[in-house]
Amino acid sequence: MNKAYFKNVKTGTGYNMSTSIDKQQMELTGVTRVNGKLPDSENIKGPFQIVATKPNNFAVVRVNLDRATLAEASDLKKYLFTILNEGINNIIVDLNNCNFIDSTFFGVLVGTLKKAKSTNGNVFLVYDPVKQLPLFTETGLAKIFTTFSNLEEAYSELNLN
Repeated sequence: MNKAYFKNVKTGTGYNMSTSIDKQQMELTGVTRVNGKLPDSENIKGPFQIVATKPNNFAVVRVNLDRATLAEASDLKKYLFTILNEGINNIIVDLNNCNFIDSTFFGVLVGTLKKAKSTNGNVFLVYDPVKQLPLFTETGLAKIFTTFSNLEEAYSELNLN
């Protein structure tokens, strides 16, 4: 497993490179995996988690931020790039918990898409079309990303059931 650097949001300090991604993620944000298994969704805490892995090199990442801004963009980039560096080249990013997404956060998603495409992968977005549609249409992101309104739709359309 690759090692990665994650910033501790609460203290602003960093974890060293010798700690595994899962352990760092548990220390940083709560729980992502316990003994290799995903916890119940109500126990998931923190800004980003892999909430599912699917066949054909898919990971599903949930963003648990009301406001996705510059402050979190760098951490998201490290998180998503770590997943890509682990060999998973298709990522579904669930943004349904976000009520506001700034341009820096969008930039990270575009950069992740470019990196995924370089390995014959893709990044798919899940977002609420009612509350977030203007963000995606006004920025033009709806044209470059394949988008879904919920995870069930994404799983069905991508044959990941």
